[in-house]
Amino acid sequence: MKIKPHDLFEIFRGDEVAECWPGVPDHLYRTIWNVIVPAQEADPDQQFGETPECGVAALVNYWHLLSESDQELLNTIADKYQKEEDKRDALLFA
Repeated sequence: MKIKPHDLFEIFRGDEVAECWPGVPDHLYRTIWNVIVPAQEADPDQQFGETPECGVAALVNYWHLLSESDQELLNTIADKYQKEEDKRDALLFA
């Protein structure tokens, strides 16, 4: 079964998700740093600086390196993250 990545993963890098998003369990954190980040660093087309362009080295580009269970978990985390961001935006722009 192919699991479609959440739309947020078109924008965010794996290291951003691992370091900045709430709810990332230790095993997934380690997978991102041990599998995804080295793949990003090895990909000359996805090099980024300290302030990368939006979508460069996005997690969606490395989605295939994750197990289906990790993909499902990341999508669940992204759904929660999106809902919290939407709530925050609603308060800010009400």
